[in-house]
Amino acid sequence: MRKIISFMHTSLDGFVAGPNGEMDWIKANEEIFDHVGKRISEGDTALYGRVTYQMMENYWPTADPAPGGRGSEDILLFGSPTATHSLIQLNLIDGYWLFVNPIILGQGIPLFVDIKEKIKLNLVNTRQFNCGVTELNYTVNRQ
Repeated sequence: MRKIISFMHTSLDGFVAGPNGEMDWIKANEEIFDHVGKRISEGDTALYGRVTYQMMENYWPTADPAPGGRGSEDILLFGSPTATHSLIQLNLIDGYWLFVNPIILGQGIPLFVDIKEKIKLNLVNTRQFNCGVTELNYTVNRQ
């Protein structure tokens, strides 16, 4: 069965956007773009919430109409905190691919809301980027 992986930039204190949805604090450089590009080029399915999709709509006309994916097991959910919150509530997120940015926002849109039960995670790997961002890659432990 395919797995839904939440791909998200977060602040150190767990916010995915500022109080008004701002994301100007996210650090993304060529090193991160290359790393992320390699992983998403292996896939064939991306999932976006409405707001994130509309934010990306200027990109769609220039997107590769036939990505070179090979039928990956992962469905990557890009950003989309509201969609992520809904899928978490339905226990449909299978993993978290998080990019923790070196900033504390103090307020904003949190990654996790209304969690009713513990979600146990297994750390798959980590990576430190030269801009100070740390990648944390987790799978949900279903046992």
